[in-house]
Amino acid sequence: MTLGSICRIISSLALLLAFTVSCSTYPLVVNPRTADAPAENLSDEPYDVFVIVRDWHSGILLRRELLGDRLPDLSDFFPDKPMLEFGWGDNLFYRAEDTTTWLKMQAILWPTSTVVIVSALDTPPPAGINDRVFRFELDESALQSLAEFLDSSFYRDESGKIVPIEPGHYPNSQFFAGQDSYHLFNTCNKWTAKAINSAGIKIPIAFTITAKDLLKHLE
Repeated sequence: MTLGSICRIISSLALLLAFTVSCSTYPLVVNPRTADAPAENLSDEPYDVFVIVRDWHSGILLRRELLGDRLPDLSDFFPDKPMLEFGWGDNLFYRAEDTTTWLKMQAILWPTSTVVIVSALDTPPPAGINDRVFRFELDESALQSLAEFLDSSFYRDESGKIVPIEPGHYPNSQFFAGQDSYHLFNTCNKWTAKAINSAGIKIPIAFTITAKDLLKHLE
């Protein structure tokens, strides 16, 4: 068997694995029809939610009141900012000040623990060369299911509290313990794709691994 044949077999197995785990890895996509705990004090107008893609990473941004009763502990960390951005990723790589090839390989090649990064903002960031910003209008059902998905992305202790780890790299940001493991087929960009699907916007999940994959589905 030639090296090329071996590479094709490995590639095919990787694609099969990506397909089989795309819908079974946590946090799971939340269907808008099955979302619970509706947000309160919302109007009949559509609600703006933003998807932000930065270099390797991506995240979800929305006004804090759109979370309704979910994640009330975040008010202790961000008492006065109107918008919250959520991202999910590998624990060590995401938190590292200087990323190394070893950290990248470790995050990709075998399952590792995860974190959620929450950043508080006054307004959505402007789109730039390295930042792509996409705005979506959601109805209340889609908003509730998205909020449920974001809530389920956090690990909780025995008392049901989210678990802070350390401040983020930017002002008004904080790392929290995340739910489930990070690996090649469960990346930060797949997490964002699942968040988008939870908001009722159907984009492919199975092969959304990189930021480039995500951008291809959003543009």
